[in-house]
Amino acid sequence: MTFEELIKRVSDAYENDGIIEDYQQNIDGRFGDTLAEFIVRELKDVWDDDASFEANLAEALRVMRRASSELACIVAVMEDIADQAQHSQEDGH
Repeated sequence: MTFEELIKRVSDAYENDGIIEDYQQNIDGRFGDTLAEFIVRELKDVWDDDASFEANLAEALRVMRRASSELACIVAVMEDIADQAQHSQEDGH
């Protein structure tokens, strides 16, 4: 599988139809979806044309998993903040 084929598969799975392919074709374009831009930039950064597909996929998975974990931590903190704000509001503070 080539990088372009991987992008096509990832783009097909992404909710905003075709936007990942749009960014891949014009990384400096402004399509209004910074998550799609992030995905393409991360995949491009780790892709090595001299490496095997398996090695490239393993590295791409590693960085996407790391990003997913970091985002999950941010979501957890924001949920805690929302809970604290709700409790504070309920307590009249």
